[in-house]
Amino acid sequence: MTKHGVLQGVTVIEITSSIAGPFAARILADMGATVFKIEPPDGGDAARKWGPPFWEGDATPFHAFNRGKRSVAVDLKDPAQCESLRSFIVAQADIVIQNLRPGLVDKYGLGGATLRKSAPGLIYCNIGGFGTKGPMKSQLGYEALIQGLTGLISLTGEPDREPVRIGTSLVDMGTSMWSVVGILGALSRKRLTGEGCLIDACLYDTGIAWTALAMAGYQATGRIPTRQGLRGTAVIPNGAFKTNDGLMMLVVGTDAQFSSLCIAIGQPALATDERFVTNAARRRNEELLVSTLDAVFIKKSRAEWCSLLTIAGVAAVSLQDLGEAAASEQTIESEMLQDCPGDTLKVVGLPLRFNGERPRPDRKVPACGELSMESLQTFVKEIERNPNSS
Repeated sequence: MTKHGVLQGVTVIEITSSIAGPFAARILADMGATVFKIEPPDGGDAARKWGPPFWEGDATPFHAFNRGKRSVAVDLKDPAQCESLRSFIVAQADIVIQNLRPGLVDKYGLGGATLRKSAPGLIYCNIGGFGTKGPMKSQLGYEALIQGLTGLISLTGEPDREPVRIGTSLVDMGTSMWSVVGILGALSRKRLTGEGCLIDACLYDTGIAWTALAMAGYQATGRIPTRQGLRGTAVIPNGAFKTNDGLMMLVVGTDAQFSSLCIAIGQPALATDERFVTNAARRRNEELLVSTLDAVFIKKSRAEWCSLLTIAGVAAVSLQDLGEAAASEQTIESEMLQDCPGDTLKVVGLPLRFNGERPRPDRKVPACGELSMESLQTFVKEIERNPNSS
């Protein structure tokens, strides 16, 4: 991979805020695309204010999703500035990503159907709360609402307690990923046909997609899945076990692995016990098996058990908090936490490698409106003359 990435030469216009749109554009930027983030001149992306904590004046969520971009100040309510942006997109852009409230891009003359009449090769991606169909298509969608509406929250938590929200923006970031999947597919097709594409991604569809495992079981049986807490459902044992210094996560995927587990913990008779010899039998007798394992695992530390089980070919790790995960040797060696030129704040990088190399952001988050539409034209001409200046 070249220094500038697999998408070098691709120009992206991002008309988004919050998480789903900015993260999609940041993925493209990390892969080498030139991303121009369109922001209102009076404060920019709302996520700049999502603090504390703040870092160099902007909230840390903004840093997480906006490195490697250029900010262009555009007042979309100003017809002249809107027309200038429209002209730039038609002449220069390969990709547009937008997540404004339903109907706004069309009001400003920046909708995908309108722009693609003048630029048929344009790849245009709408990111919304509920997509283009259904009774909720005009409503706003946010992470917590979608988690609740699609059943994700109902699946999360302990069986005898209230359900809990998933502790990360899984739906927002998942929608970003699906958007990029669609964009890359459209780019591939464009190289064959020259035609662009109109792509629609939304939080609701992503939320439903993340229920796929549980939904298949429900469709087959009609039974509503119950919350399992730290336990899994398909294979047994599968979940958290107490050791003498904290919790250990253990997953046994095959009957052979179960036999290895039993030998490693000094309980070889369990491997031939008819109540546990197959996964189906272990599921029928899960509570008995778990209580038996609990009595064994409490005798040693997480590190001791993980070492013993790993040597035996059984998957087991410590249940870590975020600080432990950040400081772990695996995280450090993975280079998933990255700073960038001009900024010492480490944020999560792209979970991909190209020819063994993980992409790195080449510049920190942009100052709000560092470019105007007038200076943007000059900036693009300079890039065309000297690609290394981007």
